[in-house]
Amino acid sequence: MDDPREWLRPAPDGSWPLEILLDGSPDLIFFVKDFEGRYVSVNDTLRRRSGAPHKQAVLGRTAAEVFTGEPGRRFNEQDMQAVRDGRELRDVLEMYFGPQGEPHWCLTHKMPLRNSAGDVVGLIGLSRDVPAGIERHEDFARVAQALRYMYGHYD
Repeated sequence: MDDPREWLRPAPDGSWPLEILLDGSPDLIFFVKDFEGRYVSVNDTLRRRSGAPHKQAVLGRTAAEVFTGEPGRRFNEQDMQAVRDGRELRDVLEMYFGPQGEPHWCLTHKMPLRNSAGDVVGLIGLSRDVPAGIERHEDFARVAQALRYMYGHYD
């Protein structure tokens, strides 16, 4: 491999080295989506937290299909906005529920993927868990309450 960026491409066996690397990060969700917001690559953390038995059950589906309820709808709208506007979203505080109903707080970063002509063709993103214990900070409850209100009352 002469160009270190080659590791971003699929290996001869079809696996993605970056995806494999990020499978080992239990507090980080990684994904790549196509122009329609369908997952084309995910790490194992996303698969586990969605409750899917394997990655293939997630691939080809949108966030609204993978994460039920309001969070899935919100993630999907966010994806479509980032693709439509061609703008990056950075450190968006989000909350969603795992397969057993456990809440997960995270900071999400999404950016559009462009082809050689500069057209947006998809989206790549990361969601980092908010460090454990931060929810006990006195300001966190107020932020969480405000966030729940916003999600419930604004489109």
